[in-house]
Amino acid sequence: MIARGAAQINRDYGHVVLSISQGIYQHTDGNLQNREIDNAFSAAADANNIKSGTVWGLVFTNEWVTDGSNGPKVLDMIRRNKDRAHRMGLKVGTRVHTCGEIWGGNNQRILQDIARESDFIMCNLYPPNGANNPEAAVRAVSDAYYSARDGFWRTNRNLDVQIGETGWASQGRTFNNAVNTVDNMKRFWEGMKNWSNQHRVKINMFEAFNEPWKTGEEGEKHFGWWYRPDDNQARYVEKATGRVFT
Repeated sequence: MIARGAAQINRDYGHVVLSISQGIYQHTDGNLQNREIDNAFSAAADANNIKSGTVWGLVFTNEWVTDGSNGPKVLDMIRRNKDRAHRMGLKVGTRVHTCGEIWGGNNQRILQDIARESDFIMCNLYPPNGANNPEAAVRAVSDAYYSARDGFWRTNRNLDVQIGETGWASQGRTFNNAVNTVDNMKRFWEGMKNWSNQHRVKINMFEAFNEPWKTGEEGEKHFGWWYRPDDNQARYVEKATGRVFT
């Protein structure tokens, strides 16, 4: 329903202000996987019928290129559905956290094969372990991005290499042991925005809203730019400014 909602907003504005890459979840059950793919195509068609250009691409799974078993499944999905997507004016690709292995490692070969078949690839790149300086973290993400991009371009010079996910939690402990404060989060977001504009690289910031239902390390709940103080009200607070939106 996100694609439809975005298309309705775009229709009301008269132009595309929300651009969607329709995600496709991974399933071990082949029948469920095919249904997931068909649903993604249907969501894209529905949205673009409401406002053309809302959905620009299909992302075949997230962080599933992890080994010799799952990587080929992603490649097969891209290959089998690429022509269908192109006939609808949609691009195809995937989102991975193993982009650095394009230079070597267990997933190098499958990443090269995916690069040949794809229109884009999204690299999930986060600040380095123990990051406490947002400006230095932006430089580190930039270095990781250009390293991955140059590696992929050895295989496919036309591949659109994007940052599929990056962010900074406002509190709690996270997987990268960053110093998580609202100020650090704000400075990192602003730094990545400026870097994106300067270098013309598409970035998907993680994320718009907190996810309080998440389990595990506490910080995983606090990557949102906004949070909802009361589940019973449609009221959101912008962390960086304290402004309330309803």
